[in-house]
Amino acid sequence: MNNLSSITVIQNFIGSFSPSTFLKSLTPLQRKIGAIALGAIACFVAFCLACRYCLKEKKEEIAHQPAAPQPIPQVPQEEPKILPPQQAVDTDEIEPEPANLIHAEQPETELVRPISNAFHFFKKCRSFLKTGLNINMAEIKSKLDLDPDNPQLMFNYGEAHRYQNLHVEACDIFKKAWDLNLKKDFPKTAQKSLKAHILLSHSESLLMLEKHEEAIELLKQALSLNDANIHDMILQYYGLALQFQNKEKEAIHKFEEALQTLDPPRITLSQEKAYCLCGYGLLLCLQNKPQQAIEKFEAALKLDSQQKEALYFYGEALRMQGKDKEALEKFEAALTPDQFAVIKQEMENAPKI
Repeated sequence: MNNLSSITVIQNFIGSFSPSTFLKSLTPLQRKIGAIALGAIACFVAFCLACRYCLKEKKEEIAHQPAAPQPIPQVPQEEPKILPPQQAVDTDEIEPEPANLIHAEQPETELVRPISNAFHFFKKCRSFLKTGLNINMAEIKSKLDLDPDNPQLMFNYGEAHRYQNLHVEACDIFKKAWDLNLKKDFPKTAQKSLKAHILLSHSESLLMLEKHEEAIELLKQALSLNDANIHDMILQYYGLALQFQNKEKEAIHKFEEALQTLDPPRITLSQEKAYCLCGYGLLLCLQNKPQQAIEKFEAALKLDSQQKEALYFYGEALRMQGKDKEALEKFEAALTPDQFAVIKQEMENAPKI
């Protein structure tokens, strides 16, 4: 079919909207070709619809299909190892582990009366222990009046005030003793030793006045003098000052260092090490670790069974654990009758827990 005839067919189709007229205008060959074309188009449309329907059904089937269970990984089991005959163990011959090794790390006993303010506890204890000490301040003052430029007498006068818990006055007197010591023509060794003692006592009074930073500065200065006689004491007060600043690890380190300075062969007497262990126990009390503190107090009392401070703070540690009966026994052994009566009355008036 040429182009002219095709155009004619289209024009005739557009011009006449009657199908019968259109078909009559076609030749028999054109009709066959048209029928074949229409049949092919119909088959193609039917195929497309069938494919679309199949794809839709497949998607719905996949969406509603339950997920396949994931395979559980199999863990390879090791074959039991058989010991050679010489390594076989006879269970009947195994000795039970000692109880003290099985429970080497025991939890801290539950606190009944924890310390909420470490400084106030320390201040109360120190003030209480120093109450009633026989310090003749008037006698020291009369000697100082006769020799007002004597740094040793001035230091003793400051100590008398410190033991009476008059720490503001004590600090002023220690400053005067320091100035006099610098002016006095003493042998260098004696002058250095007195310097260290002045700095140590002055720092303790500053601690009692809650001037912790100033106390630490004096303690650092005292350590630089390297006075072996009181080096451990300086470290102990340094540790307490750090504790009052909530630096627990550094405080523990200072007490450990203090104990090391008392190891043989420097020390021949046990009282100093006992006092250091007592101070260490006090620090652990301030950290609310009474059980560990009790271990230090017991070690101190093995070295010096009559040490009053260790017995007293041992009682305080027991009291923290709610063991009032045992605590009273320690207090009675440590204190004078008047002091014991005061603390017993305090415990009786305390609210029951």
